[in-house]
Amino acid sequence: RKTSLIGFLLESEVIGKLKLSLAGADLEGADLSKANLEGAYLSVANLEGAILSLANLEGAILCRANLYEANLLFAEGLTKEQLEGENPPYLCRTLLPEDITIDSWFRDCNRLEQKKLFDKDTARAKA
Repeated sequence: RKTSLIGFLLESEVIGKLKLSLAGADLEGADLSKANLEGAYLSVANLEGAILSLANLEGAILCRANLYEANLLFAEGLTKEQLEGENPPYLCRTLLPEDITIDSWFRDCNRLEQKKLFDKDTARAKA
């Protein structure tokens, strides 16, 4: 259901037109190739293993998004500035466009492992 709703929104370009917030959304493994995510709020979104190749990410907010093993290889409009700064997205084994020179293969692997452990402990405490 999650995939079909997101697919519908992306195909109809609702996200790009309305600047819909996907902050905190669980989009793990989603195929977002060719999606118009211009200006979309993707802060703290789980994009682990997502395919964002050829997606328009111009002006997208990626603060603390999980981009573990995500494919952004041919993403359009993505800048180095979106991936750095005060609250950058987590990059680990992330495929980036060739013109962006960041160590995306190992940069945040340790931070992501710590975050996953913290999230598991928090979930256990709530149960």
